[in-house]
Amino acid sequence: MKEYGLQKDLDIYKSLLNIFPKGPMIPTNVFQRRFLYYPQQQICCTKLLDEMEWFGVQPDKEIHDLVVNAFGEWNYVTKKAKRMMYWMPKLKHSNAYLDRRKIEGKKLSAIDLGYLALKMISRDPSTRITLVRINEKETELDESDRWLLSAQSLLQRKLLQCLENNSTLYVDGPNKVYLMDNCVKYVGLFSDPKSEYYEKYGEDDMDEDFENWKSEWDEGYEKRQKCNIHEQMHETVLALSVFGKVCQDTAVSWITHLQEKNPSLRNARVLFRTRQACETLVTQLS
Repeated sequence: MKEYGLQKDLDIYKSLLNIFPKGPMIPTNVFQRRFLYYPQQQICCTKLLDEMEWFGVQPDKEIHDLVVNAFGEWNYVTKKAKRMMYWMPKLKHSNAYLDRRKIEGKKLSAIDLGYLALKMISRDPSTRITLVRINEKETELDESDRWLLSAQSLLQRKLLQCLENNSTLYVDGPNKVYLMDNCVKYVGLFSDPKSEYYEKYGEDDMDEDFENWKSEWDEGYEKRQKCNIHEQMHETVLALSVFGKVCQDTAVSWITHLQEKNPSLRNARVLFRTRQACETLVTQLS
């Protein structure tokens, strides 16, 4: 069905379910109902319902009636259809980071999908997503690939300002994120993590004598700075981007765009580790 583009057509599933004969496979006694009556046919129907669930096709009352007329009211495969009718509408909008209404039934361009992907990934409310057109004549990119989307928040800019000179930054990617059936590849600008936030075996300096305990209002209390949402265990996320085409030219254009609002980025060493086709491209930008 996927080869012909019919995996989301509800009428096709109804036609396939209508092939099962009506009546002979309905259990008539307790033993037939307890055991898997006509097992091959029920397994075949269950696999068809699994395909519907996998591709997000919502069953209706007619689907339920077709299964009931073929296998009975409370058979193994009928319970599967009842569970799908109950749970699929409830879980349809369970992803709080993605509004399905912006994708379903719409023809979105690569730029629109990239914008939705960055909006879903970037959980900082101050994140600003900008569209950058690449106008360099020396590049070998096609006209349709001369664009990129850059996402950066105010907190990420502050993290860049706090970096020391000659710090090493990494442009890693592409990584994949799925917007329903659409796969979007994104690239990130990362720095080394702050290991003191994530020490696995930190020393326990808690004094057992509670009289020596201090609160944050007492003198001499050292308040430990908490890590923010961008400071992860293995890396610190400084910016995210979606390229029209993942290559070195687009990555350099992205860093040039970030340098306009992040002057401290000019004093850092940027190492490109973008995967291009079947090879890994490693380039240093001094």
